[in-house]
Amino acid sequence: MRLFLAIAALLASAAMAHANINSCQSLFKSAPDRLGGHALTKRENLEKLESGAGYLLQYTRHKAQRASIFLYDRGRSTFSTDDLATELSVSASQIYQLRAQGRNVTDGDVFFDRPKQATKGLFGLAFIYMEYDGRTQQNDYITLGVADGCLVKLIYSSPGARVWSNRRFDRLLDDLLRSIAQ
Repeated sequence: MRLFLAIAALLASAAMAHANINSCQSLFKSAPDRLGGHALTKRENLEKLESGAGYLLQYTRHKAQRASIFLYDRGRSTFSTDDLATELSVSASQIYQLRAQGRNVTDGDVFFDRPKQATKGLFGLAFIYMEYDGRTQQNDYITLGVADGCLVKLIYSSPGARVWSNRRFDRLLDDLLRSIAQ
């Protein structure tokens, strides 16, 4: 529940979200050097490769704990609820397939959670849990919404016990929310 409240505080209206690449660029340029104990390790302007692709910020803690923040508009001025639902679903599916590729998956699931009403732009959260080779656990979190007219997608990946991954994700998300609010 705390996670939903935190995300809700960040994101603007999702019913018909208005994208703005200038807002994305501003968020990209003002990104902090650290989020939730993770250091900024990569900053990439994807707009140079393809208009609408936006920007990527990557934060890392101990190589395997990685947060990727995508700030983009897909070259569109608005996004409907259906567009956001598709974006979240496709992202979760791609990550699950990537994680499972070439591994002996012994347990795994994808969970989606979404409030009944898109309060302050909260669109949803996907959580992917996977166990492979009978012992290695992987947790991936995906959030999607709008901040200052920019689509923001946070993907956080962390191996190990879910309780520790949840704590790291909450801390990272809290810092991201504070950063965007400034």
